[in-house]
Amino acid sequence: MEGEGINQNNMNPLGSESLVMYRRFIESIRSGIFMVNLSGVISYANIALANMIGHDTRAAVTGLNLFQEFFKSAEQKEAFLHEITNIGSKKIYEFKYRRPKDGLDMVLTMSGHYIRNEKGEAVGVEGVVYDVTDKAELEANLLNEKHKLELLLGLNEKVNSFKEMETLVNFVVDEISNILQAKRVSLMKFDDKKNELYIIGSVGIEDEYFKSVRVRLGDPIVGIVAEERKPLLIKNIEYESKFQRAKKLSYMGRSFIIVPILNDKKLIGAINVADKMPVHGREVSFDETDLKIVCAIGREVAVALENVELYKELNLLTVTDPLTHIYNYRKFSDSLEFEFKRLRRSKGTLCIMMMDVDKFKSYNDTYGHLEGDALLSGLGEILKSSLRETDVVCRYAGDEFCIVLPDSERSGAKKAAEKIKDTVESYPFKRKVTISLGVAQYEPGIEQKELIRRADKALYESKHKGRNQVFLYDPSMDVENGS
Repeated sequence: MEGEGINQNNMNPLGSESLVMYRRFIESIRSGIFMVNLSGVISYANIALANMIGHDTRAAVTGLNLFQEFFKSAEQKEAFLHEITNIGSKKIYEFKYRRPKDGLDMVLTMSGHYIRNEKGEAVGVEGVVYDVTDKAELEANLLNEKHKLELLLGLNEKVNSFKEMETLVNFVVDEISNILQAKRVSLMKFDDKKNELYIIGSVGIEDEYFKSVRVRLGDPIVGIVAEERKPLLIKNIEYESKFQRAKKLSYMGRSFIIVPILNDKKLIGAINVADKMPVHGREVSFDETDLKIVCAIGREVAVALENVELYKELNLLTVTDPLTHIYNYRKFSDSLEFEFKRLRRSKGTLCIMMMDVDKFKSYNDTYGHLEGDALLSGLGEILKSSLRETDVVCRYAGDEFCIVLPDSERSGAKKAAEKIKDTVESYPFKRKVTISLGVAQYEPGIEQKELIRRADKALYESKHKGRNQVFLYDPSMDVENGS
């Protein structure tokens, strides 16, 4: 140790025979033993310490700086040495260490004390390094299991509070990913008419192909699990000969869980969970505890999905006209309110259309109320088939209908109205039927009632100026009618 100011004899205070026995002993233990000067340069290290920092021989680490290897900053080293000075021994110094050779993340603890010369001056440090990665992982796993249980209880409380499918599904896949530390999670729904499963929500699946894929019952791997109604845990697919061919056809990774979602024995869907996040740089697999957690979540999700569907059906009944099977006035009012809020937040366009049947009373008197109802029902079908999916078609009252047309301007709305008028006129009802229509466009500053009034005014003009035509609202209409 020439040039370092350390007397080698002081670094090795034992006699030669005792030193040989001592070194044989420390070479046989699994803990890392070291001697360094005050700068941290290694003068002695046993093979266990050499292995810890990624070397095969003791000679390979002699001369390396242990403090630079273990401490991320000079402040950490000084704090360590200061505590030795004040206390005399560093009982437990725990730190995380990433081995440069292979990037392995480890948790180590180190204890040490000063080596002093005959004058009592500190000339170096000797100590022991323990690899406590497994212990740290065990403690982390225990805390993780507790955390999983807490999250699972929280999920169970929340999952049945959702009323919309999208928010429920997004919550479930996010929570499963969080609880199990999974890279990819998807929730699939079962289409009993096509006998297929399809993804309705996912985390970690970026490829649009996988989001749109449909899996038939009996097809690998999800289809098999769904058909058999039995959950599946794969710790490493490389050792599963049954699914060797199938793994190329799936987004599933090395380790995964698939759980069918069942309500009683009825298949509702499936939960897919793939690939755990690495722990300390090591690949880990799902285990039986993870499987039990997903099964428990699956039971809760089964009920929640059914409740959401039921709520959707009940909600649809409250906004659907029972005769025409299109939306009712309540839906018209809600949609208009939604569009007005949207237009206040951002620029856009909106038109509404109002229409009624010309001489509907005469049709009813001639053919009876049943045929009158059939006429109104037929008009509902014509309106739905003639307009965009984003347009909201409603029965306003009696033989009056109203349509909300988001992102439409006057010219486009008038063109759509003309198409509807022509379709109705050529439709084979009991006799020729015509309709009158009025269209109004949203303008900044007006209220919902004013937009409805304008469309109604345009409809009035259409009826009183010959019927079977489309009128766009114009302010002159108010003057002409004394409004």
